[in-house]
Amino acid sequence: MANLIRKYNISWRRVFFDTSPTLPSFQILVVAVWFGLLCGFFEVGLLFTKPTFFHSDLIWMPLVSNTVLFTLIGLPLFLAARLWPGLFSPRRMIFIIAFLAFTHLRLISYQVHIYAWLIIAAGLALQITSIIITKPFVRLLIRRSVIALVIVAIGLSTVVNVVKTRSERDAIAKLPDPPPNASNVLLIVLDTVRSKSLSLYGYDRKTSPQLEQLAESGLTFERAWSPSPWTLPAHGSLLTGRFPFELSASWQNPLDDTYPTLAEVLSERGYSTAGFIANLTFCTSRHGINRGFIHYEDYPRSLGMFALNSYFGHKIFRKINNTFGPQKTIVYKDAAMVNKDFLDWYSKKKDQRPFFVFLNYFDAHSPYLSPEPFDGMFGPKTPLPSLGDAAAPWWNFTMEQKQVLLDAYEEAIAYVDHELGLLLYELKQQGILDKTLVIVTSDHGELFGEHKLFGHGNSLYRSLLHVPLLISFPSHVPANRRIADRVTLCDIPATILDLLNLEESSPFPGASLARYWTEGDDRTFSETPLISVLQKGLRLPKRALQRMPHRKGDMSSIILGKWHFIKNGDGTEEMYNINIDFEEESNLAGIEEYEKELKKCRETLDSTLKRGAASNRMAVRSLAH
Repeated sequence: MANLIRKYNISWRRVFFDTSPTLPSFQILVVAVWFGLLCGFFEVGLLFTKPTFFHSDLIWMPLVSNTVLFTLIGLPLFLAARLWPGLFSPRRMIFIIAFLAFTHLRLISYQVHIYAWLIIAAGLALQITSIIITKPFVRLLIRRSVIALVIVAIGLSTVVNVVKTRSERDAIAKLPDPPPNASNVLLIVLDTVRSKSLSLYGYDRKTSPQLEQLAESGLTFERAWSPSPWTLPAHGSLLTGRFPFELSASWQNPLDDTYPTLAEVLSERGYSTAGFIANLTFCTSRHGINRGFIHYEDYPRSLGMFALNSYFGHKIFRKINNTFGPQKTIVYKDAAMVNKDFLDWYSKKKDQRPFFVFLNYFDAHSPYLSPEPFDGMFGPKTPLPSLGDAAAPWWNFTMEQKQVLLDAYEEAIAYVDHELGLLLYELKQQGILDKTLVIVTSDHGELFGEHKLFGHGNSLYRSLLHVPLLISFPSHVPANRRIADRVTLCDIPATILDLLNLEESSPFPGASLARYWTEGDDRTFSETPLISVLQKGLRLPKRALQRMPHRKGDMSSIILGKWHFIKNGDGTEEMYNINIDFEEESNLAGIEEYEKELKKCRETLDSTLKRGAASNRMAVRSLAH
């Protein structure tokens, strides 16, 4: 770099005080840095227009990412202009930089077509290039303002990180004293893990030996039901005890503060609360899942995360993933990283308070990544077909392609199970496990061709809603016992408070699952209805619309006894006898023989949803006052 500066006679005095009418080539690099800083501040500014999706790390990461990216773009343009000035004039190079910078305007609205934005960006780039070329005082202003922008960026980043660290320390200091002899709580979500792929539930592949070992020390619920087939509303229900139709959590909106979360309630009881998250798509602080957690680790501070936290960085690496396949990923937190983050936090934990820790493992979610020896454990190592591949769309997958995806998925489950076993072993060695309530579940399942669908968040079939649920709490719950009754994840918050003897003044509406094993208990419980809902999803390519049931409108379902009733958005209905029709292949709706059962399911679902909506409005008004 020093040789480069000497060779091209670049000095700080020329950079910041030169007012000559000619445009030196080094101005290209200065303009690139300037535009990078402006783009960073532009992206940060947009965050403040969407405070519900605010996240402290997103303030400084775009600043660094855009500045570095535009500097890397500007460097070869500067060298090209220096070496071949006739072909690569400063005017052309600055136009390229300005054009790229103004494409950021598309962040304002994606409703305008991309070509329209490109035309706007080109017009603005021509104007600003002309001004920079013809106005020496503008170039002087740019050079001097770069330093000011850098100082502001560094200051802002420093303040954000200092405030974050201090706020955690202050929050811990303000906690009340916990109950005497209070137990820890460890809530573990195996993201996207369905029950039908677990050997714990009779699957022929040995995918979950560690879960089976944990089940020996506690309870296994054989028919746990998720209230939603995708991450955000399912987690919202898991942490608030409310059904998704009562919550704000949706494709476009985060979980708001209408209802208290489990972390908030336990914090008020003196618990240290912490979350360690691998799902960076819908389970981050931006989505409201962190509410009540004093410490919350989601976005990793890595080069990949810096790159993705800019408009161009995201576009570039998304293109790389689409080109090289789903095995390539720039930002990924595997189960081992989640375990390490949690154990590091616990080792540095200075207070003796009980903890409530929430872990989210993401390995079983697409792209189904797992390390050796799990990669190839159930099938040959084969490049995975992409669910977003336009050339080979998922609805045309062959049986071999479906099997490749399923093999990779279940290998990822085996990996997560292995890492969970390592974590539990470490906690046992440290003497923590015996005084900890451990709950292991999932937010939803996954489809691999069932009903001609793949993935999740697109329907309300059993493969998406039937999830694992284990509770281990030595000396508090029975060991090695299985419960066949169907239950909902909405009852988890009430269950936790009940097992901790904190059920008095509980804000959670669900019924404690302790009713299934507590003998001689004179308390009465009203069973929570087994309802699942799904809102109409995001915009998708037209050719996929008719293949996605939720694209026809909001969906809802209910289980009454052996009947699983689904009401689709277009008014059509489905009903399955899930006691014998596990794959829900025989739709009984419309068959005269089952009209009585269908009518009962329909009326019960409608009345429950209306009653829930009415009570939700009353609760919101009560909280508002």
